[in-house]
Amino acid sequence: MADKKSFRNKIKTINNQNIYKDFSQEDSNIINKLIQNENFIKAKTILLYYPLNNEVNVIPLINYCLKLNKKVGLPKIYDDIIKFVKIDFQWEYNLIKGKYNILEPNSNQIINEFSKETLIIIPALAFGENNSRIGHGKGYYDKFLKNKNIYKIGLTRKHLLFKTVPTKENDIYLDKIISIN
Repeated sequence: MADKKSFRNKIKTINNQNIYKDFSQEDSNIINKLIQNENFIKAKTILLYYPLNNEVNVIPLINYCLKLNKKVGLPKIYDDIIKFVKIDFQWEYNLIKGKYNILEPNSNQIINEFSKETLIIIPALAFGENNSRIGHGKGYYDKFLKNKNIYKIGLTRKHLLFKTVPTKENDIYLDKIISIN
């Protein structure tokens, strides 16, 4: 198997080849599949992400979760540590560019309590069918998830789902990957 750096380069090439493709229908189908998942239905707190170009667009999902009165958190980097900040219906007007120019909440309402009713939707460059993932290489999510009993789901477009992706021993595996075949 390729090492992580060369695999990330392979994914960047794939993403560059698909940069002008419209994924809105595929993303919508993936989200529809997610909202039927029993862990999503039972979750009282949902931790999401602000999507980058190659990631499933979860913005409609964020708004849907808020309408369901679920507590919703988006990531924010504090001193090189990822934390999740509670957002509300005005969230899209309260974003600022954070580290790496990724939009994050301009708030400090950090969510500190996690339970079996917490669900996290984790972004990645690519996912493996064995519930592995390869991120951007900073390890933020792996560090955050260590010693937390949170149900972990990855959403991915079918061209970014592989048999396996390169992993290391400290990488956290997900509980479920949702894609459309």
